[in-house]
Amino acid sequence: MGTHDLDALLSFRKSITSDRYGILSNWTAENSENICSSWYGVRCRKGTKRVVAIELVEIFLEGTLSPSLGDLSLLQSLNLCGNFFTGIIPPNFGELRVLRALNLSLNSLSGSIPAELGLLKVLGTLDLSVNMHSGSIPAELGQLKALRTLDLSGNMLSSSIPAELGLLQRLEFLALDDNSFSGRIPRQLGNLTQLTHLSISRDNMSYRRNPCKHW
Repeated sequence: MGTHDLDALLSFRKSITSDRYGILSNWTAENSENICSSWYGVRCRKGTKRVVAIELVEIFLEGTLSPSLGDLSLLQSLNLCGNFFTGIIPPNFGELRVLRALNLSLNSLSGSIPAELGLLKVLGTLDLSVNMHSGSIPAELGQLKALRTLDLSGNMLSSSIPAELGLLQRLEFLALDDNSFSGRIPRQLGNLTQLTHLSISRDNMSYRRNPCKHW
């Protein structure tokens, strides 16, 4: 285990202000030798012991998202669904170049969606639903050519839906409901030939019944 990954996880641990059930009690420097075997929610690549996945789902964590998570250069999956994280999504998450799945849904995150997320070229799932994100959808998300699932429902997003989303040729699931968009639905969304689910209604509350998914 490189000290780089360890330092990143310890910094993230420090940004967590409440761990109601003590689930992360062994996330300590003293227990660093066991990071891949006993640290809850952490999965490593065999042989190298580099962190490739973090899954901390519905365990009532409170705090903020430490920018240190952006230093986990081999991270492929980050799932923090169903907690009480606040603050912004750090823009340096765009440096997670091998990230394939990002689920930050069902938290209390706010601020704008970082345009830097458009740099995640192999990202297949982006779920930021049921938070308090505001502002517009970054046009840069149209650069996510591998994206199959995009869920931004249940936020406070406004402005118009960017036509660049029509460039997501592999997209199968698109949920933008319960936001405050204005203007017309871009005709470019008609180019999404793989799409099997599309929801844009402002008052569609069905997303609240969707539980967190464990990957």
